[in-house]
Amino acid sequence: MAKDNERTVELESIFGDMERYENAMVYGRLLNSKDETLRQYADGALYNSLKDLGMKAKKEGDLEGLVSTINASRQSQERYLSVFVNQFQEAREKLTIGEMYEHYKGDIESDIGKDDMTLIEKALDKYKDMSLSSINKKIQSLRYKAENPTDEDEANEAKEELEEYKSVMYLISKIDDVMYSKNLHSAIDEASKMRSMNYVKELKSKTEDNVIELPVSKKKTKSNSNSNNLTFRKAA
Repeated sequence: MAKDNERTVELESIFGDMERYENAMVYGRLLNSKDETLRQYADGALYNSLKDLGMKAKKEGDLEGLVSTINASRQSQERYLSVFVNQFQEAREKLTIGEMYEHYKGDIESDIGKDDMTLIEKALDKYKDMSLSSINKKIQSLRYKAENPTDEDEANEAKEELEEYKSVMYLISKIDDVMYSKNLHSAIDEASKMRSMNYVKELKSKTEDNVIELPVSKKKTKSNSNSNNLTFRKAA
C-alpha cells in the first residue's frame, strides 16, 4: 500500500514534468515542419514553452524579446530544443507502458470508440509492466539491425520482431499527437499576437520618423502664444 502511494506521488511528478516541457516538443515539431504555414506558429509554441518553464516578463515585451533571441540562429534553436525536449523524454521514459496507457486512455478512446479499446489493451498487455526506456532501446536496436544487417536473415528477423512492437509505437505516436493538438491552438494565438505587436511597433516607428519640429519666432502672437514650435508631418 505504501509503495502504491509512493508511486502515485511519483507519477504526479512525472506527468507534471511532461506538461512543463511539452510545449518545447510542440515548438520543435512546428519549427521543423515542411509546411510553411505551420512553421510560422513555432514562435507561439516557444513563447508558451518559456511561460511553462516559469519565466516571467518584468516589463511588456520581455518574453517576446527572448523568443527573438532564441530564434536568432539555428544553433540557439537547437540548443533550446536539446535541453528541454530531452527533459520531456527523460520524464516520459520513467513510465511503464501501462501507466502511459492509463493516463491517455480517454484520448485514445475518443478516437476509436469504447468497443475497440479491448483490442488496444490486448495488444499492449504483454508490455504493460515494461518501462518506456527499455522498450525504446529494444526498438532502436531492432531498427538498426533491420537497416544495417550482417545478412538477410538478420534483417528479416529484426523486421518481424519490430512488427510485434507496433502497438507500443502506436501508443507513443498517439500521445505525441494528443500533446501536439492540445497545444497547437494556443501556439497559433500567441504567434498571431506577436505578429500584431510587431506590426504595431513598425507603424509607430514609421509615424515617429515622419514627424519633424521646426523652430519659430519667440514673438508672441495669438496663434503661437502657448508654443515656440510648430509640428509638421512629411507628405505621404
